[in-house]
Amino acid sequence: MKALLVVDIQKGLTKRKGFYNTDLFFRTVNSAIKQYSSNGLPIIYIQHINKMLIPNTTDWEIDDRAIICSQGIVLQKNHGNAFTNTDLDSILSSKNVDEILVCGLSTQHCVKFTCLGGVKNGFCVSILKNGHSNWAKNAEELVNKTENELTSMGVKIFDLLSR
Repeated sequence: MKALLVVDIQKGLTKRKGFYNTDLFFRTVNSAIKQYSSNGLPIIYIQHINKMLIPNTTDWEIDDRAIICSQGIVLQKNHGNAFTNTDLDSILSSKNVDEILVCGLSTQHCVKFTCLGGVKNGFCVSILKNGHSNWAKNAEELVNKTENELTSMGVKIFDLLSR
């Protein structure tokens, strides 16, 4: 079974200046959420906790532009890799998930490390093309570089919008 991991699409991150390809990012992420929801597949919303993203504050909340499904599972994390010190692996295992599609923020940090964590934990991992982003001046370059690094480590690129 497949699951969608929606990583750190939180107001404190999405409001940052220089958010690369914002409209395409949300359109792509929401298309994936709609597809997984309509097929009854698990969607896991992951929220990062740190000094800036404090639980129960506005910055910590999931951005209103992202579709929140009522059947979605919400999971908090303190590390870049959403598998580190969380119940993510056991949640996925309990739902017989063997394939994960990862989207969210930021490309070269939490999205990358969660993809690698999925590979390490034995999942078939894909990253959602145009469904991950960052705020760097060289954002497009980082997106391409990270996708290339991940594919060399066994992660697939899933281009939902071209299907």
